[in-house]
Amino acid sequence: MAARRQFMGGPGPRRLADELDRAWERWLGEGSPSPYDYGMTVEPHRQYVWSGARG
Repeated sequence: MAARRQFMGGPGPRRLADELDRAWERWLGEGSPSPYDYGMTVEPHRQYVWSGARG
């Protein structure tokens, strides 16, 4: 992240700042998709989420 880093901590086994960094890098790597590029499909016997073309 280009922004100034600050410590983010809290209870639990995972570090929020590390999770955020990974998510941000993945989002940038995918071309910074908008919220409208994601979706969720619910069918009688399965549910799934998708990005880009409907899965």
